[in-house]
Amino acid sequence: MEFRYEELVENEHIIGSLLAQGYSLRAISEKTGMSKRIVSTHIRNMKVKLQVKDMGEMRKLLLLGLSK
Repeated sequence: MEFRYEELVENEHIIGSLLAQGYSLRAISEKTGMSKRIVSTHIRNMKVKLQVKDMGEMRKLLLLGLSK
């Protein structure tokens, strides 16, 4: 699988970092000041960009990207 972390926009990088750390949607919303709906939309877009089907797969991929 080709890793496409660099294709994420700034807010998706922020959200991705928090997801990789295990934060929930609600916690990310509170920490960033974004609404839960906006966070959810970014997560949905990230799944498409990273070509993953679920949150577990996305978290693993984000952890790999953050470690580089």
